[in-house]
Amino acid sequence: MVTDAAVYVVNSGDSIQGAVDRANAGDTIIVNSGTYYEAVALNKPDLILHGNDSGDGYPTIDSGESSGITIEDDGCVVENFHITKSNYGIFVNSDNNIIRNNDASLNENGIFMNNSKNNMVVRNTINSNGMFGIILQFSNNNTILGNIATQNGGDGIVVHDSDYNTFVGNNLSLNGDDGIDLVSSDYNVLADNIAQSNSWFGVNLEKCNYDQFVNNSIVSNHDYGMYIYYSTNNILKNNNVSSNGYYGFRLQSSDYNEFINNTVCSNKDTGILIRDSNYNVFEENIVNSNAENAFEMAGKSMHNLFANNTAISNEMYGISIEYSHDNTFSGNIVYGNLHGDFYGDSYPNIWSTDSSGEIYGNLFQKYMAENSSGNFEKTELYYKVNGGEWIRYNKSIESEFTSPPVSFQDCYFYTIEADLSNSDSMSSKNAVLSSEDHISNTSAINDIDENTMAEFGGLTLILSVMAAFLLKRRSC
Repeated sequence: MVTDAAVYVVNSGDSIQGAVDRANAGDTIIVNSGTYYEAVALNKPDLILHGNDSGDGYPTIDSGESSGITIEDDGCVVENFHITKSNYGIFVNSDNNIIRNNDASLNENGIFMNNSKNNMVVRNTINSNGMFGIILQFSNNNTILGNIATQNGGDGIVVHDSDYNTFVGNNLSLNGDDGIDLVSSDYNVLADNIAQSNSWFGVNLEKCNYDQFVNNSIVSNHDYGMYIYYSTNNILKNNNVSSNGYYGFRLQSSDYNEFINNTVCSNKDTGILIRDSNYNVFEENIVNSNAENAFEMAGKSMHNLFANNTAISNEMYGISIEYSHDNTFSGNIVYGNLHGDFYGDSYPNIWSTDSSGEIYGNLFQKYMAENSSGNFEKTELYYKVNGGEWIRYNKSIESEFTSPPVSFQDCYFYTIEADLSNSDSMSSKNAVLSSEDHISNTSAINDIDENTMAEFGGLTLILSVMAAFLLKRRSC
């Protein structure tokens, strides 16, 4: 026999827990305005705990105990409550619950989900808690949507050992540590969130795999915009990571990640720092106007791909490489960087080769190593012939290259040429810097790989392409 669900009404001075104890599974408990000095435990399935503004605002729960509201059984709804002065505003250790439109502020922690799955946390305000705003621990397949977690003493959101969760449209700002901290958590999706003006990182990603970050705004954080540490196979796409106190992105000991179409501008150090990280892809990112380098590689980073990125008007170098080799650069736009467009040591990298080994498309204003005085006195370069061994080119350069031409469709490029019929020409003494060649239209740029390779017998390395506005570009 199916019976109708009962409705219990609790007024100021009554006990919410007393109504819960009298209720059966599936019943509704309506709590009117007032302050209730008690802890509430929902220990029956499918209960609805509804706060009602009966004239003095939504009801307040001040437990003074470990948890203001604990959801112990599955399928419950908690909505329209102020929860304060508790160790946890709302503590969840069950599944399939809905937590919406609550204010969990001035607690030790806001909302804590432990070993819970398939819950929805929607449009809650979690402010000014002593430690963390929202915590997920050993919790999977939850949706965290449209919440405001600001001015908490620690992180806005903490995700530890939790997989397959979705975080969309949350505001995580002005927290005392990170905006979002993910550790050992895989296959999560974070989209359209704001991590702004936090005291440490906007996002910390540690030992995480197969997570996706899309359309997030990670700006004006005190330290890094996003720190990625020992993490693999993550996708970071269409994010704005700008105006942070140090790096935009720092990638440390992390492999096989993809950075696509991100805007990384006006950070107070390097835009994207890659250290001891391999097999990552950086494609179509805008990395402009940073206080140090646009891209910086260090610590033996290898086999990374940089394609079709823009690095303009950074205060140090467009691309800086130290101790890193066998990385590929193609189709990048790099010019107008204060100290030079390229700085590097003598380790070999691959510049603008496609699958057939032909050269194409990096546009550099300066592609030489500078000395401490800013002059182009010496560089050590490596290049390959027909996919063979690396060949070292070592030649003094006595003067700076010319300035970019005035015409927007004009550019200059320089080549190294050698006679492939003579094996001695593989040594640096017979490799010569050619006279400058002039290209007067953008279509010729697209044909560099074909025409120049034919002209110089297959060995061509573009050292410098001085260009301005050859392509329609976005800017910060």
